[in-house]
Parts: sequence; C-alpha cells; structure tokens
Amino acid sequence: MGEAIAFSLDPDERRIVNYAIEHGRINASDALRILSTTYWHTAKGKLKRLVDRGVLDFISKKHRDPNSHYVIRRPVAKEVVRRDSSGTRQRRGKRGSAAGREK
Repeated sequence: MGEAIAFSLDPDERRIVNYAIEHGRINASDALRILSTTYWHTAKGKLKRLVDRGVLDFISKKHRDPNSHYVIRRPVAKEVVRRDSSGTRQRRGKRGSAAGREK
C-alpha cells in the first residue's frame, strides 16, 4: 500500500486494514465487530471503500457467498519488455521468467 493512501485512511479503515494484515482476511462480520457498530451497512461500506481505493480485494465464489471475504491487495509485477540486438521485442514476466527467451 502506498504511503499516501496509508496516511489518508480514517481510524476505522486503519483498524480494518490492521485486522486484515494480522489475520490474513476480514469479512463484514469481523469489520462489524471491530468497528463497534451495529449497522452492517456501515461496516460493508468501509470495506467497499477500501476495495475502491485499491487497498483490499474482495474474494467471493458466487452471489451471496457466506465465505466471501476481503484480503490485502498485493502489488502486481510489471511485465518487462526488452529488445534484442535486432530490435525484436522479448517479453519477460515476473523476474527471471523464461517467457520469450530464445534457446
């Protein structure tokens, strides 16, 4: 998570993120409990805002999945494109991947 986003989180959002880091995941019921609120929509709204801002990812296998949860978003590795001596593009995926390499 970027430093700018971390400093822009309100105290409730920080509690949610800390819980997700400590436990590896968080669901709406967990958020409801740690925010000390009785309004499910408040907890769900905080989680949705964190998804919209790129802090959390929502994991669900189907509509109304009782096992749905949120996890901390992991950064995606950027694809590296290099050109060989003839100017042909060679793609490499995550660090050290052999994709596009000549043998």
